[in-house]
Amino acid sequence: MLRNRNSFSQICFSFTVLLWYLGISVSPVQFSLSDSFVLTNITIPQSYTGHDPINITNDAQLAVIANNGTGTTNDPYIIANWIIDAFSNYGIYITGTTKHFRIENCWIRYSILSGIYVNDVTPRTATISNNTCISNDYHGIYFRYSANSTIVNNICTNNDRIGIFIYHSRSSILANNTCVSNNGLGISLYESISSTVANNICIDNGEDGIGLGESDSSIIANNTCTSNTGPGISLYESIASIVANNTCTSNTKPGISLEYSASSMIANNICTGNEEDGIYIYHSSSSTIANSTCTTNNGPGISLHGSSSSRVANNTCTNTGGDGIYIYHSSFSIIANNTCTSNGGIGIFLHGSSSSRVANNTCTSNVGDGIYVYHSTSLTIVNSTCTNNGRVGVSFHGSSSSTVVNNTCANNGGAAISLRISGSSKVVNNTCTSNEEDGIYIYYSSSSSITNNTCTSNTGPGISIYGSNYSIIDNNICTSNGEDGIDLRKSDFSTIAKNTCTNNNGSGMYLYESSSLTLVNNTFFDDGVVFWQFSKVEIFSCTVENNIVNELPLVFLENITDRTITETCGQLILVNCNNTIVKNQNYTHTSIGIALYYCDKNQLVNNICNKNNEYGIYLSYTTSSIVANNTCTSNGENGIDLEYSSSSTIINNICTNNGKNGITLYESSSSTVANNICTINSKDGIALRGSESLIVANNTCTSNNENGISLDYSDYNFIVWNTFFGNGDYGIELINDSDNNFIHHNSFIANRQNRKSQAYDDGTNNQWYDETVLEGNSWSDYNGTGGYLIAGPAHASDPYPSMAGATDPSSFSLPQVFYRIGLFIFVLGLLFLLLFVNRLNKSV
Repeated sequence: MLRNRNSFSQICFSFTVLLWYLGISVSPVQFSLSDSFVLTNITIPQSYTGHDPINITNDAQLAVIANNGTGTTNDPYIIANWIIDAFSNYGIYITGTTKHFRIENCWIRYSILSGIYVNDVTPRTATISNNTCISNDYHGIYFRYSANSTIVNNICTNNDRIGIFIYHSRSSILANNTCVSNNGLGISLYESISSTVANNICIDNGEDGIGLGESDSSIIANNTCTSNTGPGISLYESIASIVANNTCTSNTKPGISLEYSASSMIANNICTGNEEDGIYIYHSSSSTIANSTCTTNNGPGISLHGSSSSRVANNTCTNTGGDGIYIYHSSFSIIANNTCTSNGGIGIFLHGSSSSRVANNTCTSNVGDGIYVYHSTSLTIVNSTCTNNGRVGVSFHGSSSSTVVNNTCANNGGAAISLRISGSSKVVNNTCTSNEEDGIYIYYSSSSSITNNTCTSNTGPGISIYGSNYSIIDNNICTSNGEDGIDLRKSDFSTIAKNTCTNNNGSGMYLYESSSLTLVNNTFFDDGVVFWQFSKVEIFSCTVENNIVNELPLVFLENITDRTITETCGQLILVNCNNTIVKNQNYTHTSIGIALYYCDKNQLVNNICNKNNEYGIYLSYTTSSIVANNTCTSNGENGIDLEYSSSSTIINNICTNNGKNGITLYESSSSTVANNICTINSKDGIALRGSESLIVANNTCTSNNENGISLDYSDYNFIVWNTFFGNGDYGIELINDSDNNFIHHNSFIANRQNRKSQAYDDGTNNQWYDETVLEGNSWSDYNGTGGYLIAGPAHASDPYPSMAGATDPSSFSLPQVFYRIGLFIFVLGLLFLLLFVNRLNKSV
């Protein structure tokens, strides 16, 4: 990096010395568009004399026609103070001379070709100054094969082609000329290498303000090019040129355009309000674009196309209609110390520009991403600030083997840093704060390393990784994010180590369908670890060691049998554990207090699981479990959650004030939910999702924000002897084809007040009464006459409603088809559970 800086400094120094040697001022031109109006009012000085067109083909003719002088360097021939209305090919035509001469203070107009035409004169002999060439059919001034000529302080306006045209005249100087309203270019140089074009004013020309073709090693400095139909300044096949201190505004095409002009320097220019790019570089490799201001252009501020090994440094690109800086197929380039703000597209966009370095840039408040890299491998983004952009701070797509280091990405509308299909990359030492999505997002980018980053207060996860195998997530800090601290999905063989996850709204780590994970030496405060949708093989293949939750160990046990868990820990995870007992424990301020995966015949009794970010108790793929006498309050999602679990019993639990439901059963069958208190939960007291053959009995569901109990595509369940009071929506809601359920002997009190019904049914064959004893449910809003109508498209009703509480449980019966067997199983089950819970309480 130091070598690059020194090289750039040497170029700048050499450029300054060269301008000084040539006597060109590098101070900015002070020019206003109002100055152009002077041209419409210019008058011929009275001292000028009318003259016929002048045609000189040798030195003798030059001596005769000259006003004075001897043709030497110090005493050139002078042609001056003539007014020539040509009406012929040329106003002044000079060719084949060897003596020094000056054409000055002449007024030339109405020529068929050029006002002044100089052809094949001896180098260094011609000087054209202070002339006015107006309304000529081709060029105002035309030099051909006349090297080292000087054209200064001339006015060329309203010519049908070019104001000043220099052809095959190397080392010429064009300075302080005014070229306005010509139908072609203001100033044009072709095959005139090592020339200098300085301090000229080129306004409102029909093509380019200043155009160079095949004029290598030229200097274009301190010019003002405004409102031209073409670019303000254009170089074509003019390598190793310098374009500096120019002002190019309001041109129809780019302010400055280089094509096939490699190794050029474009520095200290102002390019504003142009209809296309501020500065456009095409197939001009090894060029430098530095210290320029490109604002309010309709295209990008600066764009490079096919210009590898270039340097774009210290530029300001703001308020453009496109990207601030656009780099296309320009590999091995350096984009450094630029400011790109409030652009209509992306701050800095690299497309197909591999092995480039983007360093120390500021990209803020752009409509798109701060920095976007597309199909550019082995690229480095370092020490840049990307804030308040409409999308991602730093984004990679299809750009593998890249490095993102020491950047600050804050308050962006998307993620702070995003890698998509960009494997084998490194994201190191970045600060990702308060972004609207993830702090760091890695998508199908395997073998990437995310280390030593700080991700805080992002709306999404701190670090999110999807489909990226062999990832390394090491020594990151993920704090106070709106979702998980670290979210890893479908990313096998990954290592998550030495990270600190604190106070995230979701989990400290959320792990989804990923095998062969290694979780070691991570620290969690106010959150923890969640395994989600893991197959048995996947979760068995994981290594979980030496992790700390709230200054206590995270206990991860596998294949334990016949054991009572007595360890004091911050979080408990059991995998394939059978006949275990977890009792009298307190798990708070973690992700899930107690989590069981693929376990059988376990007992969770008398535990406190409060204020966890997701669930108090979570059972996945478990059978024959007993969850009894637990208190699960103020958890971020559900108090108790069963998924894909069967033959379980949830009894005598208190589940209140949870962020979603008190108790949820998802795809869980043949279980009993009884004697629980589920109150003041943000959604439902009890939620059944895709669950069947459940007994939900004698629960109290009050003051929940939505329903007391909700059934969603859940069939053949018995909902009996429950009390529903003061729930925000219905006491019971059946939706999405929840069919053949039996609902009776429940008490509905003041649910969904001021509505027509306290229950809702859109299913088929749901029965709202006990057909054996012909008793239904009690309804606080029943008027005592006829049946009670249930809201919903099923048009169901309770034909045997009552206003009082439910009848004596001894008269309770299941429908006749299940009556004898069902009643026996139900009563026997309740007695067994009550005896079991009483025995546990005594043992405690």
